[in-house]
Amino acid sequence: MVRKNRRQRRNSRGFTLVEILLVIGIIVVLGGAIGIAAFRRAQAGANKKTAGLLVNTVCKQIELFHADMNRYPEDDGLNELRKKPEDEKEAKKWNGPYLENQPVDPWGQELKYEKVELTEDETDKPYHVWSTGPDKEDGTDDDIKNWSDTDED
Repeated sequence: MVRKNRRQRRNSRGFTLVEILLVIGIIVVLGGAIGIAAFRRAQAGANKKTAGLLVNTVCKQIELFHADMNRYPEDDGLNELRKKPEDEKEAKKWNGPYLENQPVDPWGQELKYEKVELTEDETDKPYHVWSTGPDKEDGTDDDIKNWSDTDED
């Protein structure tokens, strides 16, 4: 009986190397999964901020175009910021290119541009510039834009 107790004590003294390595492996896998999830959230936030900065930068270039040309881009949209006008009178005023390339958001989509008519009491810019956002669908909640949708009824 004495021998049995000694053997039981010897076997129950601690963890084996395999058990310790297994626990460490599980902790590493769980930590990696948590780290990847945190990185993805941070990347998504960074992409949205980058798209917002891109929209703001394009708006500033549109304002420079307006200062030189005394008008906002029309039907050709953001391409007017890249190409010198063919009309001689307009070509003399043009100090571009205001954009080197067609702006592309972090999700690989070209920025959208639209000239809008404002009423007398509106203070927004007479144009809209926006990114379709991570879902790449126009008109959804994740669009990143230079105007507010808060309409007061």
